[in-house]
Amino acid sequence: MNTPAWEVAARRWALTHSPAETLTHIRAAISAGDIDRLSLLLATLDRDGAKAAADAAREIRRGLSEFRPWDRAHGQARTGLLAAAAGTFTSPAEAARWLGARELQNWDRRAITPLLALLARRDRDWRADVARRLADRRPTAWGPGDAVVVEHLVRTTGAPVPTGDGFVTAWVGSRRMLTTRGERGFRVTGDARDALPKGENLTEVLRADPFLPVLLPRLFEVDQLGGDLRPQWDSRPSEDSWTGALTALAADGTLDRRVLLGLATSRLLRGGRLADIRFALGLLETLDPTVAEDAARAGDLLRLLPDAPLAAASHAQAALARLDAAGLLTPEQLVEAGEAVFFRTEKKLLKAQLQLLERAATRQDAAPTVLRSLADALTMDDALLTARAWRLAERLLKRTGTAPDELRDAASQLPDPDLRLRAARALGLPDDAAEPTGPAAEPDTDVLPTPVTPPLPAPPDSLAETVEELAVLLTGRGGPATLERALAAVVRLAHRDRAALRAAVAPLAAGRAFAQWYGWGDITEHDIAAVVAAADDRADPTSRLRHAVSDNARPLSPYGAVLAARLEETARHIADPTGPRWPCLLATPSGADGTLTPADLVERLREHRSHATHPGPVDLDQALLRLTVPDDPAEAERWADAAETIGGDAAHATARWLRAAPPEPPAATLTERATAPDRGDWHVRLAARRVQVALAPTTPRQPLDPCFADVLAPVASLSDNSAQSWPFTFRLWPWVAPHHADVLAARLQHHFAGLADDERGFGAVLPDLVAVDAPVGPAVHLALVHGLAARHEEDRTAAVDALVAAAARGRLDTPLVGRTAAESAYRGAVKGSRFADGLTAAADAGARRTVWETLATALPLLLAEPPAGGTRHSGLPELLALATRCAPAAADAKDLIRAVEETTARGGSSRLAHEARRLHTALTG
Repeated sequence: MNTPAWEVAARRWALTHSPAETLTHIRAAISAGDIDRLSLLLATLDRDGAKAAADAAREIRRGLSEFRPWDRAHGQARTGLLAAAAGTFTSPAEAARWLGARELQNWDRRAITPLLALLARRDRDWRADVARRLADRRPTAWGPGDAVVVEHLVRTTGAPVPTGDGFVTAWVGSRRMLTTRGERGFRVTGDARDALPKGENLTEVLRADPFLPVLLPRLFEVDQLGGDLRPQWDSRPSEDSWTGALTALAADGTLDRRVLLGLATSRLLRGGRLADIRFALGLLETLDPTVAEDAARAGDLLRLLPDAPLAAASHAQAALARLDAAGLLTPEQLVEAGEAVFFRTEKKLLKAQLQLLERAATRQDAAPTVLRSLADALTMDDALLTARAWRLAERLLKRTGTAPDELRDAASQLPDPDLRLRAARALGLPDDAAEPTGPAAEPDTDVLPTPVTPPLPAPPDSLAETVEELAVLLTGRGGPATLERALAAVVRLAHRDRAALRAAVAPLAAGRAFAQWYGWGDITEHDIAAVVAAADDRADPTSRLRHAVSDNARPLSPYGAVLAARLEETARHIADPTGPRWPCLLATPSGADGTLTPADLVERLREHRSHATHPGPVDLDQALLRLTVPDDPAEAERWADAAETIGGDAAHATARWLRAAPPEPPAATLTERATAPDRGDWHVRLAARRVQVALAPTTPRQPLDPCFADVLAPVASLSDNSAQSWPFTFRLWPWVAPHHADVLAARLQHHFAGLADDERGFGAVLPDLVAVDAPVGPAVHLALVHGLAARHEEDRTAAVDALVAAAARGRLDTPLVGRTAAESAYRGAVKGSRFADGLTAAADAGARRTVWETLATALPLLLAEPPAGGTRHSGLPELLALATRCAPAAADAKDLIRAVEETTARGGSSRLAHEARRLHTALTG
């Protein structure tokens, strides 16, 4: 048997180098990430030498905090440390911890082949144990090359195939890397590559993969895997897509078709987000079940109808319709399907179910069953579909002559009085039976909760609690409340015992989260690292506040510039070993809306005076910008006198602020702006034109530090190129100038407008814009309109919360909301159906009167002919139906009545005409 080349080279090395020299070279190879050289050097070691090399690796890893994680040297060391662990550790548990450690991931893929060769020298049982431990990690702990390493270890040791979520997710992600095309970036060669499946495309790779039968059920069980299984480039199934590959394998007998159908249907029954079930839907579409296969799963299809996502319910409904056409759907199943579907609100499902009943009604023996199902159809919210359902019932009643009790009960509860009377006469009931017996009408006024602003929780008073909050902030989470409380706590603790504070934050400064303070983008919670660095006596603790690791200036927003100035001022104060320590910060908000009360500010000024300290200028100006000045001049004067009595520059500045005349709101101008037809490579369809707000500069009560200048500067127009492109960037902004929400709304209007298209998550800022009991201007109203018509439900929900809060505070201008919505709708920037969904949610939340007043202004504009260049507004039937629901008993709406009369005069049987007639009846009696 030939001796391996690496073993021959190792023997030669051992003859010419001492163990100490070898260990020195091993250290260098680890730091350089040279696995080929390291593999040779490790082969020369005996047991004691391997132990010394393992100790050297542990020492190098402890020193990794001295590297900057983005440095090339850091990446090379990570690769070398993984190889050292694979070649020297005797404990499988420790080796697995290193090979799976997050801070050692993202290593060079070119290192996979030599790393696998190094692992191949180890004992088989040792490798199997390492594979098992690596496979048991949580899904988020996997790096790009980990799946291949674990898969190779399992295949070469005969260990059981791992089935944990993490391994399955990584296995799915690595299959395309094994195709001929994917292999180009894979860089695994030799014996290591031969142990893995190969193929021209994904279908061939899966056919050659012995793991597939074991892992196939897990493809439909692992959450969040749906997106990884969808086609990468387009929606068409192909031999390189998972849906196409599995279908092909079922066709050639490699996989059982019945098993695939059962697994995909079971995944739909589990529910979840559309993104998670889209793979199962796509597979079912590609498999194209036969009528016999649909009959075998009819029970599961019925279970999908009540609450599955729309796409899954539509799939089930279509399959049941095929069964009914083939005569394989029983009467009980037809009624059960109607009970489930007519309880839902999606028009697509409702129309399809009515069509199914209309087709079934053509069969003589199906009439009684269809009439039972139509009883459920009469409960639909859609007036036009309800009328259509009753017309079908009338035709069947003429044929059968008898009506089931369920249909009689449902007909007596019809909301439309004309349809209810018509139904009573068709059923042979007296006219007085057409009087509604349902629940009482909704109130005409708003029923809203009393707005209450809770106080900001007191800053932590102990070192342990403060360190916990700092640790949260260093991960980039926490929000403005956590940031403000942590800043206040650090300043107070530094005043009390700076040495103890340094000892407490030292572990944070040595941790991974602190080391990843790159200083990229705008200021976020992560930038609390500047204050941590100052408390830990680091040199130049504020370096990343202004410049990123690349030494390029950070693209700070106006709000980010203020936050950077505050963090820098606080950090430099804490780092100063000689100056007097501030007893507190002035600007820490009093309430959970970011505002500061005069009582708290005066008390903190007294505290500074008693310790003979002077607050920082940025801290003072931030406090003044957050200060809630009483509306009562006498009360404002009383607090000004209290501040002036304290003495000192900060106290006198506070007194001047309280006595100054309130600034006029910045002048606002509503204009129109054209937008690009697409954005980058996404080809997102944007509105051709949008309403935008331009604001004049805001004049503060007295001059502020220059860092605040851009916050209050004029906003000229909507910008299509915002550097701040993620929702989490904005979390800290509302508390910078909480009394100037309109300025913030104007600066973010591009993102709010984008909620109708591709933007997501920016609606979370909307409740903050109305959290302060202060007037709101056109920019906030425009933001609310965009939020109410947002594409994603979570953004619409946030907009509803904001609308309800503004209405509860009496700060909402409903005619302005209506006019703005109409102007945006004409330009295609607002979709009426989504706007109706948002307003419906607001009415359900108690803002019925607010919704009515908004629609009373918007609908006359929307029902009229659109202006030049405008388009007919979509969603008008939904808005008319909502207006009918919310209209008060004695509504003064002459313009709306006139517009509705003009619409009804055109005649027709469309839903628009039907809803217009209903609203006209409600308004005129």
